Amino acid sequence: MPNLSDLNLFSDDLSALDITSLAFEYNLNTTLFSDYAHKQRVIALPDGAGMTYEGDGLPIFPDNTVIAKTFFYNSDERDLNLGRQIIETRLLIKVNGTWESGNYKWNEAQTDAILDNNGSTLPVSWIDDNGSTQSVNYKIPSQTDCFTCHQSFDELKPIGPKLRSLNFDVNGSNQLQQFIDNGQLNGVTNSTSVRTLPNWEDDSYSLEDRARAYL
Repeated sequence: MPNLSDLNLFSDDLSALDITSLAFEYNLNTTLFSDYAHKQRVIALPDGAGMTYEGDGLPIFPDNTVIAKTFFYNSDERDLNLGRQIIETRLLIKVNGTWESGNYKWNEAQTDAILDNNGSTLPVSWIDDNGSTQSVNYKIPSQTDCFTCHQSFDELKPIGPKLRSLNFDVNGSNQLQQFIDNGQLNGVTNSTSVRTLPNWEDDSYSLEDRARAYL
């Protein structure tokens, strides 16, 4: 689909990034650094379907699953009410057992994002927590770039939502257990059955464990 709005992942005001009832947000306990960008991660499952447990790695996703990751910068990290600049939304869609990728670049008005698999570089500036102006040349990947990172045995696959990366507390509740209780993850009854990947920013773990987790 040429426009992100056609996918019905977000409500009418796309820039609010309010997800619809078709999707749910997920977080990772060890995240990849991406030029200081913030990220929102979303999964949309077909109606009545769920992910299926298959060890502590990636679950089995049903056909027509959509995984979306949106990258943005807050205008001023000291005052989030001053807004943000949304840069891109990357998608993985499972069709007939095969993952396909798409990259949507947000327009300047922040009203929609347009499918653009060619890649580009965009200058971005923001004010950090200390009040200093920061800037980067943000690289939006091409479809070829996406495949470079997401390939596994010459197949395109998700990277982030491995169960061991989802098994931690978010807002006081275990995220993975919530997915189980909501029927979004089947084949396992308790999150304690799944090991947890260390958070690379948690210095209570050894340096080796943190480095391996990040990699």
